[in-house]
Amino acid sequence: MQPDPDNSTLPSDEALRIKELVREALAAQLVNIKKRHTEKELSGSLKSIVGEFLDCFVLFGFDLDGEPKIIKLANTKQADAALRTLFIRLFSSEIQGHEEYNDEY
Repeated sequence: MQPDPDNSTLPSDEALRIKELVREALAAQLVNIKKRHTEKELSGSLKSIVGEFLDCFVLFGFDLDGEPKIIKLANTKQADAALRTLFIRLFSSEIQGHEEYNDEY
């Protein structure tokens, strides 16, 4: 249906169709916003953000339910080996009671 050239407003049935489309689009957007992201999606987002600053890392922590979580990013064998070496140094210094890594890490 063509708009009336003498009138700048759309015909009422076309205006109603457009309003309904806008309403449906907004409702769909609200559903997407309210949708809870999965743990895998959140972990991927966190890896991306932290990965902007660190070549490789491991994040230890607990979720809101008290479950232990570990998120690791090491894209190469060298990065993985470096993290393993760091863990060994860190944990052995903790066991021995040294303060060597407490301030740095």
